[in-house]
Amino acid sequence: MKEVVFPSLLNVKNFDFDSNISLNSLLVQDSIKISNLINIVDNNNLNICNNPWICSNLDNTLRIFIEGNHLDCYNVPKILEGCGLEPPRCPSGFITLNSTNSILAYNESYSTCQIIPNGLTVDIKLDSIGVEPILDSLRKVWFLKVNEYYNQEEFTLLNLVEVEYSVEFTSSQYLKKINLPKIIKLNDLRVRYNQNITDLNWIPNVELQVLDIQYNPSLKSVSFEHDYPITRFLRVNNNIEVEDIGNKNWSFEISELAISNNNMLSDISNLENVPTFSSLYLTNNPNLSDCNIPPICEGLQNSQWYTIENNGNNCESNNAVNFLCGNPTALEEISFIKVNVFPNPTNSWLMIDCKNANFLSAEVISMEGKRMLTSTTQEIDSNILIKGMYFLKINTDVGSKIVKFIKL
Repeated sequence: MKEVVFPSLLNVKNFDFDSNISLNSLLVQDSIKISNLINIVDNNNLNICNNPWICSNLDNTLRIFIEGNHLDCYNVPKILEGCGLEPPRCPSGFITLNSTNSILAYNESYSTCQIIPNGLTVDIKLDSIGVEPILDSLRKVWFLKVNEYYNQEEFTLLNLVEVEYSVEFTSSQYLKKINLPKIIKLNDLRVRYNQNITDLNWIPNVELQVLDIQYNPSLKSVSFEHDYPITRFLRVNNNIEVEDIGNKNWSFEISELAISNNNMLSDISNLENVPTFSSLYLTNNPNLSDCNIPPICEGLQNSQWYTIENNGNNCESNNAVNFLCGNPTALEEISFIKVNVFPNPTNSWLMIDCKNANFLSAEVISMEGKRMLTSTTQEIDSNILIKGMYFLKINTDVGSKIVKFIKL
């Protein structure tokens, strides 16, 4: 196929031609408007791309990928030259917009820039002219960092499509959200040290590799309505007002989950439909007492990279959660070990007699899975226990044995 001739077309969403070795010409009989994608890549013999229909769409189409073709169709600058258009000037290094002078300088030099190959930082704390309009042409950036935008609650980039690495929303006194309505690619989103952010419903509808939420003192919930996946890492640390995490609609696998030092966190049940976590670090959440959700129960059996400690009752250790999950490893025992525990019931001391193994230690565990006390002797003082039934886990040199006893 050396030539493709299209009939009369008016509006299409995507125009995609990739790796057609013999193709040398693309012709359209009438004008055409492409709304979403022009992808003309690695067509080794295609050397005519300055057709009027291509030229007219270079400013209108959301995403444009043109590279690896022949001669005058090699890339976007070549096509712009063939169309008689001046390629937009763009900065080669990092850009920081933090004053009126920096905004004016950017506007004078790069007002039509679509791609910033490195990073863009917006950090405007004092009165200044608006920065959003001069970034209206921007479609792609390596990373975006937004610290402050006067005393505004929102910052918007209307036409930004791709962030190659990360968006950092950090250290803001006033901002509550960043609006990126057209974003389709974003790897990492990091939301840290923002005083006024209360929710995450503004998070873009894109797949993320990393969502990092830390030190946001007014944030109440780590949740958002869409169910686009977080494929690698979800970190929720040191958010003192966060009460719950997750969404019942989340059904994607999260490789690594870290939840620590969230003083008010009491509910992670919205994570129950997540398939599993390869690793889990769940620590120092004093009001979190219900951790035996399916993905954690499964992970405790299958992964060695689980740390659960210093949370509320029933969630203070791997063993406590394992027990509530009903996992056999929670109270693993060797059936041939013979022990005698007496008196049972008891109102004071409980004695342990190992018949065919050497005693090492013992643990008293409540019916809810909480470790009540430990002992390295075969005499246990039960006076500190309230009335009820308990498990006694007896550890020996050949394994463990579990028995029940009653405290009167």
